[in-house]
Amino acid sequence: MPGFLFRGFRQIFADVFGESAVAKRLALEALAQGPMNLSDLARALGKELNGHLSEDLAELELAGFLAKDGGLNPETGRAAQSVRWRIRDAYTRFYLRYVAPRREAIEKEVRDKIAALPVPRGVSVRACLVHLGEIDPAVEESGFFSAIVSAEDVLRGIV
Repeated sequence: MPGFLFRGFRQIFADVFGESAVAKRLALEALAQGPMNLSDLARALGKELNGHLSEDLAELELAGFLAKDGGLNPETGRAAQSVRWRIRDAYTRFYLRYVAPRREAIEKEVRDKIAALPVPRGVSVRACLVHLGEIDPAVEESGFFSAIVSAEDVLRGIV
């Protein structure tokens, strides 16, 4: 029962990054645990430290998902050689830390709440919209909303 809450992140990510979305998503999932430097991230991903990972991080930074934080070397006062990557986008950080790990529990709770709704089965979407005055008479006559859809199917789209 994947609804928008779960489809949204993956769909946006796939739309933005296409075929390279999986590798980039895995990097973000590792960074959801906290900021890391490049070598720690490569180790967490089980990857070799190479240009591909650096390219993925640069693209994620350009897209606004990541930020890199440098610092000063306390001994020299110069910029530190190692930077730490962190998730910059608040929605991505929230989704990867709190929503994705609890997906099954959230889906079960939503299914349970839908099942408990006192809505009759087989409610016509057209009938509901006519009742609410939301359908233009020309659209109603066209038969566009003639399909019978269960209340569960209508509500399923909200998660």
